[in-house]
Amino acid sequence: MQSRDEDDAALRPLFDAEALDVSDLCDSSVCLDAFLPLDYLRRLTSEADGENHRLIIDRPLGSFLDKRNERFICQHFTNLRRLNADMDVPLYPELSHLAPRHRTLLSRGGGDAEHGQLSTILDPEQAAQLTEIEGLDLDSFAQQGSTFDNLFPRLTRLTLSGSKTPIQSLSAVFRNCSAACPVLEMLTLHLDTERTTWLRAENYWVFGHAPGSLKALVLILEDMSLPLPRTASAFHRLVKRHAPTDVQVHIVTPNCLIDDGELPTAPWAPSALPEFAEAYAAADLARPSFSLW
Repeated sequence: MQSRDEDDAALRPLFDAEALDVSDLCDSSVCLDAFLPLDYLRRLTSEADGENHRLIIDRPLGSFLDKRNERFICQHFTNLRRLNADMDVPLYPELSHLAPRHRTLLSRGGGDAEHGQLSTILDPEQAAQLTEIEGLDLDSFAQQGSTFDNLFPRLTRLTLSGSKTPIQSLSAVFRNCSAACPVLEMLTLHLDTERTTWLRAENYWVFGHAPGSLKALVLILEDMSLPLPRTASAFHRLVKRHAPTDVQVHIVTPNCLIDDGELPTAPWAPSALPEFAEAYAAADLARPSFSLW
């Protein structure tokens, strides 16, 4: 097993990369891999000096690639433009519905250390340079009265994930996305397990609030109850009827709609979902699509 310094040295040639995926990192203090030698795992845990309850603290822990080191890892990537942070990472600590010590993308700054630098993944300066983020918590963008103005001035692609999200919440999500990401072109919403508000066609007015800068709105829907008739083309027409004229709608689902063959395949085919750090031509995004996942 390599030491943390050896990990750092081995990875140094990659630090100029513009894309970084930290979604598969493992917290060695709680996710102990059965294939790692026991003495190595003990050494990783003992280096935390009893502070394993924190995901990220003020010094590196264990292996350089330990999940608790996300902030340290990201700081090494000085040209970072695209970040896959994982699923459901809150934007700010106060917008998190998760445990207070759960990591967040950013801090408001000036607050206490527990909800400041020690639990955040990025500096504000890094965030302002990003053009793509995948893995943020949708609920963070559904808050009323929070300040989102120009958080990500260069961001063109954003993926948000939410569960049991009422369709009416999308009004605030769209408004806050517009404020935070003034040049956003592709917004992906990965939603699951909502069986009431999405069923009513009269609620789909919310799509009229989608950011005007968008070229593509991607809806990834799992275990959702949708209006009749539950065909891909009928659902697309319902959303598109309310969405801004220049925003094209792309639909991905494993089980919510029937493919009636009227919509083209997705620009990211044969992949089931849009891929992190992949570029898609504007002409392809301008065509509607439906994919079974």
